[in-house]
Amino acid sequence: MFGPVIRLSLFAGLAFCVFQSAPAAAQELKYPQIIQYRYEATDPAKGGHFLLWVEREKIWYGLDPRLYPAAKSVEVTHVTPGAASSTITTVAVTPINGATPDYFHLSGNVRFKVNGMAIKSTNAPRIAP
Repeated sequence: MFGPVIRLSLFAGLAFCVFQSAPAAAQELKYPQIIQYRYEATDPAKGGHFLLWVEREKIWYGLDPRLYPAAKSVEVTHVTPGAASSTITTVAVTPINGATPDYFHLSGNVRFKVNGMAIKSTNAPRIAP
């Protein structure tokens, strides 16, 4: 006896929720789009490693201390100037044995991986779970 009443009340509650919520309005993207990430070494004495892929090229930073020492911090900035333009990426890597960062200026598909480092700050938009 209560089965149909419960189903009817659940359906009515669901219909009320669906029809009461307003659709989200789409917003136009504003350009330039700038997204920044800052990574810092979890152990400042040892530093961290940084691997950067650009198209078919790889850049290792901190893997061989004779060529490049470990990184104290890495700042990655992605800039998209317009709707149909390619993303420009600037990477600033500060070594553990210096205060002046090394800069990489890249365009196109850029991917990177960090080891021994943790993200400290970003302005990237969060995606709801």
